[in-house]
Amino acid sequence: RKSGRWFVSFLVDDAAVTPDLHAMPGTVIGVDRGVAAAAVTSDGEFFDREFITPGERTRYRRLQQRLARTKKGSTNRRKTISAMGRITARVTDRRGDFCAKTAAHLVQKNAL
Repeated sequence: RKSGRWFVSFLVDDAAVTPDLHAMPGTVIGVDRGVAAAAVTSDGEFFDREFITPGERTRYRRLQQRLARTKKGSTNRRKTISAMGRITARVTDRRGDFCAKTAAHLVQKNAL
């Protein structure tokens, strides 16, 4: 359970055989994870995107303001924290999806 949502993960063996040799042997690439861009390869390819939408950014800022004004231990404070957690969870899921897709793209194109 994460941020009020349930998720289940299954592992299925599809009996696929891993090839002994990569489709593009001899291709090597370096990856730099940074602050200005999410990832940059040694070929100069940039991988970056916004993980939070402008509407979510505005909503999160308003929730922070509401949180600052609520009394500690109150029900409304718990609701506000929960709403902030839902936004953060969506951003985290987008970031994880981006990393997985970028990694898959790099692995398909490069042997090392």
